[in-house]
Amino acid sequence: MEISKLLYDSLPLTRVGFLPKTEEVIFAQDYSCFASMLEEYISYGVARIYMPNSAPEVSSIDEMPKILKCRVKLFDDSYEIDASHRILHGLRKEFGVVFTEDGIQLKFKSKSDRDIRSPMVELHSLVRKLAIGFNHSLQVDIELEKSIELLRFMRGKVLDGQTRVILAQLEAVLGTYSAVNFDAPSLVNRTKPSDTILMFDRLINDETYLEYSHNIARLSDPLSRNDALMHIRLLGGKIRKFEPLSAVWNYVAKVISVSAAGIPVPDTGLIASLVKNRPLPSIIDLTQARSKAFCNWSNTNKVETPLDSKGNPVVGGEVQWMSPSLGTKMINPQRDDVVSINGRKLRDALSKLLDKED
Repeated sequence: MEISKLLYDSLPLTRVGFLPKTEEVIFAQDYSCFASMLEEYISYGVARIYMPNSAPEVSSIDEMPKILKCRVKLFDDSYEIDASHRILHGLRKEFGVVFTEDGIQLKFKSKSDRDIRSPMVELHSLVRKLAIGFNHSLQVDIELEKSIELLRFMRGKVLDGQTRVILAQLEAVLGTYSAVNFDAPSLVNRTKPSDTILMFDRLINDETYLEYSHNIARLSDPLSRNDALMHIRLLGGKIRKFEPLSAVWNYVAKVISVSAAGIPVPDTGLIASLVKNRPLPSIIDLTQARSKAFCNWSNTNKVETPLDSKGNPVVGGEVQWMSPSLGTKMINPQRDDVVSINGRKLRDALSKLLDKED
């Protein structure tokens, strides 16, 4: 039975605090916000989270809570990376953009147009996500309208005819999508992060939830879409009545973007290399979901001690923690959970920031 599968997108936050007595500044990696993101995953019937081998988090997957780690599946995305590189080769060539030695980061000339730097990075990410969605039958997190605007913007910048055609065809693919609305079961905001992780583990072993997940996956097929929506409504009601969990559920409107019926992928060499005879993937815009997850987490956890990847407090003592901001993702190649710095100047700077927040 096909189930709803989602491309992984982590949401760890950097927490900063200090010990007043020793003037020691603490930087900690806080995983407690990801549990709030799980609430959104549950609404979309996600039963398996897929993480590409190219993701930076692969190196720290062993640090995830065991109950969550077993639900994350690693997969090789080298084909999709190569396909996105080939498709956008002409674009990079026109603007003199190359890859760094690791073949991952884009390297721009010092005099290159700064207006195209961020869009260029976003475009490579977009094409890679689409390729992954096509070839692995995954729901992918894409801002549809923003992505269409991105393709139009870059098409207006580029002069090469073939590249313009490719960008136009990618825009045409996204243009086939339309929104499907449905009411989904959703956990209320007061649910604790640890309870949410346990809830997720119990649900993906529950037959009703797996059937709900199956029908979410069926939305990508135009022929089964109406029948899937009917089952989603019925199963959503059953999930809310699941006896041990009924007190923490609510209904929330959800949107998933799916391709219209009978519209083929453009039949050209480069665009065809993006797919392997797979149907168009479902698209979920998790921008608001991430903001909601952060707000829910912030309202209940922002003054608490950060949690490590195992759900335990990262440090003890009388650490005064700053309130974090959305978008401050931790990038830590050392895989350390806590970094401390002893310095009066940095402590004073943090104190001033705290005063501004107050």
